[in-house]
Amino acid sequence: MKVEFASDRKREEIHSFGVSLATGQFVERFQERLVNLRMTPRLPPNIHLAKNGLTLGKALAAIEGSLEKKLRGYDYEWAKEASQRLEEELAQVAHYYEPLIAGAEEESKAAIAEQYERRKEEIRWQYEPRVTASVINCGIFHLEGIG
Repeated sequence: MKVEFASDRKREEIHSFGVSLATGQFVERFQERLVNLRMTPRLPPNIHLAKNGLTLGKALAAIEGSLEKKLRGYDYEWAKEASQRLEEELAQVAHYYEPLIAGAEEESKAAIAEQYERRKEEIRWQYEPRVTASVINCGIFHLEGIG
């Protein structure tokens, strides 16, 4: 999964998880375990699959829960700083547009006010801190065990 920490600055992290659908066992940094394995797209002969003890939905919920718990422990000082930069930038834009709107003729006030609102939206999009997580890759692997 890719976790993106974004504001006017950006940082990304990649997190890799494995969940056994048979046992529910959970492993972090799963990609590191897969790198050295030789895999084929077919099951070996005489291998029988056990019934899943865990659904894909429950496995995903376990991954999301683990990632959320991990992210709660992070330092979010960067978000406070980004919010402060956002407020400073909005104040500068207000300092420019508000007198411009007040001194404008009636027929151009609406256009200037609309431009001001668009500019504030752009600034919020650029500076507002946000954390997003997205799946970048997934698969089902039949392994002897992930423990």
